[in-house]
Amino acid sequence: MSRGEVLNKLYELRKEVELFLIHKKSDLSHYFQDKKWVNRLKYLSDIFSYINELNLKPQVPDTKTIINAWNKIESFRKKLKLWLSMITEGTMKCFNRTQIILWKQRISIHRIQFQILLQLT
Repeated sequence: MSRGEVLNKLYELRKEVELFLIHKKSDLSHYFQDKKWVNRLKYLSDIFSYINELNLKPQVPDTKTIINAWNKIESFRKKLKLWLSMITEGTMKCFNRTQIILWKQRISIHRIQFQILLQLT
């Protein structure tokens, strides 16, 4: 299971994990009550899913040459720059799942924008 999948599963099971941590009297349970932390978790699951996708691309038959693999990496680097400019402008369209969560919770991107910018640079 990739990191993106693990983070996505953790996000999906966050209520159950929170209850488990409370039951075990763990200090970590408070993280799952913090909306800002939970939103960062969702964002990280998005970004790691993209990274996992990039990691798997060299294993696809059309990337057997180093030039094709290099092109995939360069394409991903361009995506990072695009994401950086989109986040700077205040849009989360590049991270659709995170955008949906923020919209459902009526949370402004500005609450997590700085953290995302730090991670993308």
